[in-house]
Amino acid sequence: MQSERDFTNYRTEKREEISTMARIIDSMPEEFTEREKDLLLRSFIVLVYAYWESCYHRVQEVVFEKYQDSSIKNLPFAIKNKVYLYFALDKAGTNGSKTIREIDNYSVFQKISSGILETEDKKLSEHVNQTIKASVLNKSGNPTFQQLNNFMHCFNINMDKVVNNNINEGYLAPYFIDFLDFIIKQRNAIAHKNEKIQYTEKIFNTYFECIDHVTLVYSEKYQIQIDFTAPDFIKEMLFQIDRVFTFLIESVDEKRRLDEVHENDNN
Repeated sequence: MQSERDFTNYRTEKREEISTMARIIDSMPEEFTEREKDLLLRSFIVLVYAYWESCYHRVQEVVFEKYQDSSIKNLPFAIKNKVYLYFALDKAGTNGSKTIREIDNYSVFQKISSGILETEDKKLSEHVNQTIKASVLNKSGNPTFQQLNNFMHCFNINMDKVVNNNINEGYLAPYFIDFLDFIIKQRNAIAHKNEKIQYTEKIFNTYFECIDHVTLVYSEKYQIQIDFTAPDFIKEMLFQIDRVFTFLIESVDEKRRLDEVHENDNN
């Protein structure tokens, strides 16, 4: 699928760019001032956040594309509901903006009903358009993990469960959600030119100090040892984010496989 290939290529390219940034920060000359070093680390935080946001938007296209060959009646309910609502409005014609009580011609309802029945056995790819896509995809900025979870719920996938399962398997760090939230909030503070560096109730002079404190908090909270430097800890967050999107796509593929088995059993 084209969108998945594009997404894979994008992730590979950005991982290399961000890894290069981490190496630059790690090898900063001693003559750099504390302020200059902190500015580089701030840029690194923004770069990793941008990777999260871009992947959030791109993966939606990947997931949506995976359902193109599914018949409309077999789509996940939340998606099927959006598609049927589009058909209903389309078949209602000029009556689309009216309430049910305002429609005084029964033929309008007949058109809506017949329109849905005519299309339910057809593939999504035969009817998908920008209006339907716009009703499914969430293009809002500054996305959180909860927004990703909400989107995937439309496809009957619980991202909380996906993350927790992979934490239990040792593929994700137990602090993933916490640190993603940290990256998002700190990026917002940087974007709004908030010079104050704050985590919980503490104020820090630099992001090096702040992240060193964060690692101590996570070490105590999750009873694990964290030995990363500040730049390496942020780079690790990049790889954690990357893994989450890999696990998301794998979950969709498995869900589609099971759905197809179920559909074949019912035919």
